[in-house]
Amino acid sequence: KKYNWLIKLMLFYYVATFLALTIPLNLSLYMHNLKLGNYDISGTLISVFFLSMTLPGLLINRIIALLKAYTNFIAIVLLTVGLIFFVFKAGMFLLTLGVILTGFGYGIMQPIIYDKTASHVKPSEATFVMVMNYIAIITYPFILQGIESLFSTDSAYFPFILSTIIACCFSIFAFFRHHSETLN
Repeated sequence: KKYNWLIKLMLFYYVATFLALTIPLNLSLYMHNLKLGNYDISGTLISVFFLSMTLPGLLINRIIALLKAYTNFIAIVLLTVGLIFFVFKAGMFLLTLGVILTGFGYGIMQPIIYDKTASHVKPSEATFVMVMNYIAIITYPFILQGIESLFSTDSAYFPFILSTIIACCFSIFAFFRHHSETLN
């Protein structure tokens, strides 16, 4: 019971990280297949993604004060809407907006999760949050490859479609649980 909330928080963080990883690990191939720009532009967009992840951390106290109990829910919605833009395959503007919204959504959640973990557990246990981050990074390609095999696809769009579906479900779940200890 003592660590029940921590396990839920780490599972939440795992799913959020899994969804966010879709962009840096798949964007180049996605853009190549759509014939949008070149590898330099995909590299620039990946940098924009990481910048948009970083910026909320600089304003996190203001963001929390503004959004209150809905902070993580709205962050998940931003991440979801960003991924939805990839499904449209509509061009560079929506692609850039999708990268920014996904990064911003994840960037809002990450410092909150780190802070919540660090302030509620012993320092020796706080490393669990970093471990979960690395577990998501390590398992993402294997899980994606397994699901692609299950559906007999290797499409460059599949990771974005899959992540969008998961993110939509995640958003609905977060809406109904936004007052829970994990999401609040």
